[in-house]
Amino acid sequence: MMLNNYQRLFSELEIQGVKYCSWKNNHLLERESNGDGDIDLLVHPLQYHEFERLLFSNGFIRAGSSISEYPFIKHYYCYDERSNKFGHLHVYFKLVTGDSHLKNYRLPVEDKVLNASYIYDFSIREAHPSHQAEIYMLRKYIKSSSLLGLFLLFRESEDYKSEFNYIKGRIAELGAKSAPSLFKFDVGFSKPLSFVNLLKIKRYIKVWHRGVGVIERVSQLNTRILNKLFFHRKKIVNGSVIAIVGLDGSGKSSAVEMLSKWLSKEFTIKIFHFGRPPATLLTCPIRIMLWVRRIVFHKSASGSLVDSSNNKLSLISKIRYLALAFERVVLIRNAHRFSLNGGIAILDRYPSNNIGKMDSQRIPDSNSFFGRLESMLYESMKIADMLLKFNVDVEEAVRRNSSRIKKDKETDEEIRIRFKINDRLQYSSMLEHEIDAMQPKDEVHKQLKVLVWEYIVATN
Repeated sequence: MMLNNYQRLFSELEIQGVKYCSWKNNHLLERESNGDGDIDLLVHPLQYHEFERLLFSNGFIRAGSSISEYPFIKHYYCYDERSNKFGHLHVYFKLVTGDSHLKNYRLPVEDKVLNASYIYDFSIREAHPSHQAEIYMLRKYIKSSSLLGLFLLFRESEDYKSEFNYIKGRIAELGAKSAPSLFKFDVGFSKPLSFVNLLKIKRYIKVWHRGVGVIERVSQLNTRILNKLFFHRKKIVNGSVIAIVGLDGSGKSSAVEMLSKWLSKEFTIKIFHFGRPPATLLTCPIRIMLWVRRIVFHKSASGSLVDSSNNKLSLISKIRYLALAFERVVLIRNAHRFSLNGGIAILDRYPSNNIGKMDSQRIPDSNSFFGRLESMLYESMKIADMLLKFNVDVEEAVRRNSSRIKKDKETDEEIRIRFKINDRLQYSSMLEHEIDAMQPKDEVHKQLKVLVWEYIVATN
């Protein structure tokens, strides 16, 4: 079933007279309109602002590519709550294509394509089948002009075959109702690719080629390979830092995992574990010293079962809490840097304003040397853009914890102690939502998705 956002958008585009059409991959249009894949739209460049106005009024956001940006090509996303799917429009305001990963040809035939477009199925305008045929063959010839393009043609041969059969079927249905040719040369739709035709077509279209040097080709290829193997960056938006807090058994951990898995389908996401931040170069020696101390003296590392707000702490404990504060400062800073580069940072836990409580300042004497240092570190932490606070009853948390499969998990008594110590924590953030975690998990996750997407739409 077509996404609700698509249904509203394409209906309004017709009413407002915005010229657009799906210009390629129409054999997948039914699947893409259901949210499984992106729709390739061509939109008249003079209607850019009107098109975007309708998009934004229907819950879409504009996203950028983390790998490469091309003029006249934009990405737009929506979220359909009914189907729990993202919609993705890959929009061209000028008809550009390329031999592989580069958009190095601009085809100046937009008006012809848009004027001959028609609505066939799914209430979405398609390019005329004869125009689809010409563009299809031209794309294949352009791709076959480079080694990488040939490899992509071979890898995607079944998909190209399906598109060919779709276009051929559409042409047969229309019969003699052909549209004026886009080009002054014959692309030979029903003929196999040939080297002679390739040379002829390359001669005709060389005037539409933008200069692409070897350095740009190699750079683009290296960027894509590195991203595929190591960075895994996807689309970027106006980034944000989203913190999720809650006591044991509230469902916080499953919510963090769910949000990351959901958003990472389309966007650049990273989880930052505030409760257990990674060591830094400065704190590594301290960690080693504390580890040796625990082994030799059989000391426990757990501090969340102790309310330190009124306790006197040993020198070792003060050093440990100071190192932890420094590691958390670095982690928060990295989370905000990640968001400034277009990523969505998800903070698993977040500092409270209650001294001596969970994930907060631990040194009670703020006038002492160590207390002042720790205070300065926590005060230097930038606040989250959005905070989601999970609330759950202690007995429900105990019940949930008993069914968890986790190594060295907390006992029922430890859960109750943590609730008693860390109840009613206060936080600082730009925006805070309280989540009733007593609801079934599916309902909680559904509510989270709506809240997070509303925030992303509002900030993009």
